[in-house]
Amino acid sequence: MSQNLSDAAESLNDSLDASRCKYYHKSDLMVQCYYDDEHLLREIYAFIELTNLEWVITVIYALVFITGVVGNFLVGYAVWRNKYLRTITNFFLTNLAVADFLTIVFCLPPSFAQTILETWFLGNTMCKMVSYLQNVAVIVSVLTLTSISIERWFAICQPLTFQQTKSRVIVCVVIIWAVAHIASIPKLIMMEEIHDIIVPPNLTIFLTSCGPRDDQVAAKYEIFLSITFFAIPIAIMGYNYTAIAICLWSSSTSSRQLTGRASVGKLL
Repeated sequence: MSQNLSDAAESLNDSLDASRCKYYHKSDLMVQCYYDDEHLLREIYAFIELTNLEWVITVIYALVFITGVVGNFLVGYAVWRNKYLRTITNFFLTNLAVADFLTIVFCLPPSFAQTILETWFLGNTMCKMVSYLQNVAVIVSVLTLTSISIERWFAICQPLTFQQTKSRVIVCVVIIWAVAHIASIPKLIMMEEIHDIIVPPNLTIFLTSCGPRDDQVAAKYEIFLSITFFAIPIAIMGYNYTAIAICLWSSSTSSRQLTGRASVGKLL
């Protein structure tokens, strides 16, 4: 009986406190109460104000952005300007540079803003598009690195079995981009602009985020991506480069043996 009275009293106190608040939200972790728009905005601005550490992170982001844009642009420009650089491996590296360039230009700035200012500024459509492009670029990078390892394995360990040509590389690059776009389509469906539970959308854009509408579906999709475009490619690259190392070691050992036999023959 006393417990019921205590619960009732607590509920009454909560309702009285809530009646003073224009914006009120109670959870297991905290109670939020803001008396008016000005009070809420003042707390938001104080919350997103940059700390010293965040200023350092901002500088690091800027350096990464500048270095990434310039570096990846120079890779593509060098291959485009110099015909002797247009090798099969460099075609793959150029494709990798394009994917990295897209990631840096289209994904880094909005992701930085959301990380530092706790806010997604670009709206619902760009939330979907940026998430989609970011996913595409990552998948393209992984598949390109995997393709490079396969191409190197054939060139070093099976040079007579398969001859890679530029036309085949172009087809491979097209397939890589097609797979990346198809695999990233769920991002266009599941990602959306999410408003803070207590901040009305017409008051301020701050504290808006870009995230999945269904966390469970998003988790399953991330597991699929992790297995398909991380675990499997890592296994393939690990096998290929291990095989390449073994081939090179065996070739080096055979060369030393032949050199030794030739030296003995001269002495005889």
